[in-house]
Amino acid sequence: MTVYDLDTFSVVESTQKVMLSAMRLAGEYWKIYAKAYSKLYPLGYFDKMYDNWLAIIDGELDKHLRSEEFIKTLNEYVENCIGLYDAMERSGYPVAIIHELIDSYLRAMMLFSNVPVKPFATPHHIAHAKDDTRLLRYHSSPQYKIPLLIVYAPINRYHIMDLNEDKSIVKRFISGGFDTFLLDWGEQTNNNLTIADYVNYIDESIEEIKTLTGAHKVNLFGYCWGGVLSVIYASSHSEKVKNLLLQAAPIDFDKDNSVLAEWTRKFPIDKYVDTFKEMDARILNLGFLMRSPARYAFDKYVKFTQKIDDPKFVDNFIRVERWLYDTPDIPGEFFRQFIKDLYQKNLLIQNKMVLNGKTINLKRIEMPLLSIVGSKDDLAHPASSAPLMDAVSSKDKQLIEFPLGHVGLCVSSSAHANLWPQVVKWLQEHSQ
Repeated sequence: MTVYDLDTFSVVESTQKVMLSAMRLAGEYWKIYAKAYSKLYPLGYFDKMYDNWLAIIDGELDKHLRSEEFIKTLNEYVENCIGLYDAMERSGYPVAIIHELIDSYLRAMMLFSNVPVKPFATPHHIAHAKDDTRLLRYHSSPQYKIPLLIVYAPINRYHIMDLNEDKSIVKRFISGGFDTFLLDWGEQTNNNLTIADYVNYIDESIEEIKTLTGAHKVNLFGYCWGGVLSVIYASSHSEKVKNLLLQAAPIDFDKDNSVLAEWTRKFPIDKYVDTFKEMDARILNLGFLMRSPARYAFDKYVKFTQKIDDPKFVDNFIRVERWLYDTPDIPGEFFRQFIKDLYQKNLLIQNKMVLNGKTINLKRIEMPLLSIVGSKDDLAHPASSAPLMDAVSSKDKQLIEFPLGHVGLCVSSSAHANLWPQVVKWLQEHSQ
């Protein structure tokens, strides 16, 4: 008897369950497409059919993907996948097959994710390294004594902050006169890391920056989940933070009504992490695509072909594509805690989150605060970021709402022309 004969029935049964639940999940999308077409046909605007179809799809997706029916179908699919993985592992089947299947699907959806581009990075060196993390220090001639630490989101790579010569948030701060550092989380291979460990990495980075620069405090800038970690850090180490800047950082998770947040609140996180030990990057990428397959796996490539003769547009597009699908695996215990304590229990805004035996109280944040949100953000809804303004004790606080989405805040021409000069000016005025 070969290793593949062990408990074969359970593998077959689990495979059938996954296939059937996958078909049901696909059927949920086809319900949306069919309803959109039925609403489109009477209009008769055949010259605008494509745009009308997409607009109707958006509306139907927004309603249906939040419904109990869809979320039940999605979770059934997830749990059957967990069951299949477990059965294959127990039976000696090569579980890498599952990853290969997902990879092949994603590669078909992400046409430009492996297209090579000329490397770009603002000149820097590694100032400090610990485990998988690196503290990058960008080369500059600083005019301000208070250095800046950028804390990126662990859920992606930091390169979107430094996309190219024209679209680099890092360069905005350097040009503004700041000694700029960035915390790169690296490959995050330790699945036992918790939120407290990530906060400790921030603290070690800040201590290193203080040693290198002679500063007593730093300016702390957190993006998305990195913003959440920065808020937690500023609450527990307020004496080390001069100014706190946040970009697209969800804080009141009950008010995040994005599709991913709705799914996450019902996600079987314990079963998932207990089985897979980490949040696989492929699953994250698949989740991002599932918010709107028509938009993210089709329409954006249609728009790409319309501007294919614009070299700058093509370069930006491919760089963003490569970044979107270069997601690292997320340590299981960190992911479990983040999902349960924040998305599912919403402890942070209630001042009930506990790390290392200490309660995180947002009222301890007293330093000047600038929060940047995108009014079109469908990953971190602005309504989930705004409540921080009332939860902190800061007297000097400002919320900037800009008419872009989550990624657009980083890479759009309008953001770099109109938003980031405001942000840099604010920091300059508060770093005297």
